[in-house]
Amino acid sequence: MFRPLPIALIIGGLYLVFCSAYIWLSGLLAVEHASTMAQLARIETVKGLIFVLVCAVVIALMSWWLLRRLAKEQDEVAANQMALIMTERRAMAGTLASSIAHDMNNILTVGCASAEILLHTQGLDSEQRELTQDISDSFKRMTELTRRLSSMGRTGTKGDLHPGDLKE
Repeated sequence: MFRPLPIALIIGGLYLVFCSAYIWLSGLLAVEHASTMAQLARIETVKGLIFVLVCAVVIALMSWWLLRRLAKEQDEVAANQMALIMTERRAMAGTLASSIAHDMNNILTVGCASAEILLHTQGLDSEQRELTQDISDSFKRMTELTRRLSSMGRTGTKGDLHPGDLKE
């Protein structure tokens, strides 16, 4: 996980050590090699420019690394959000299918019962009995379909659940 404070403290500490060492060593070298004030001024100017250049390169590299890492973590967050949205959509579709199937099953129960009563009614000719049997069979197939739709809202939920850190 990206922890900005420790990284900032490390970078600040490295900068402090680097600058202190540079100032101490460059001061000793400048005094050793300068015989006049003009030479000392030139040496100080050159070492100042070198210091600024080195610091700029180091800061640029560290910034690039940190921004690349931040972008990678943002991509992971976006991917996790998309996966969560897709999971929520699937769960909503399952709940909707289950709810519709339940309501359809209530209606089909009345139709099935009525068809069964008609089948046991006296005085039906063979054509009427056959049509009533077809209606009864259709209601039974629809009832089976609603059972499958109801189970669709429940499948996969128990096995797929596992503890996790939502903040992560």
